[in-house]
Amino acid sequence: MEMWKKIINDILRRLDALENNVVIKKITIPSDGYLVLKEVTSDPSTPKEGEMWVNKTTWQIKACINGVIKVFTIT
Repeated sequence: MEMWKKIINDILRRLDALENNVVIKKITIPSDGYLVLKEVTSDPSTPKEGEMWVNKTTWQIKACINGVIKVFTIT
């Protein structure tokens, strides 16, 4: 239970940071956790700030950051 409280508090802190336009450099997901992104066949024409998605045509993870579509590099 304590682990879930920590995870939820971390997510809430990150959401607060996004609202304040703070860049998140790293997201750590527990080995038994998930990060679920919507899958699309083409990029949204007018994505919302902070919106993330997987382009199923190119299999790239993308996000709208400062009005610009950025491609994530997975390491």
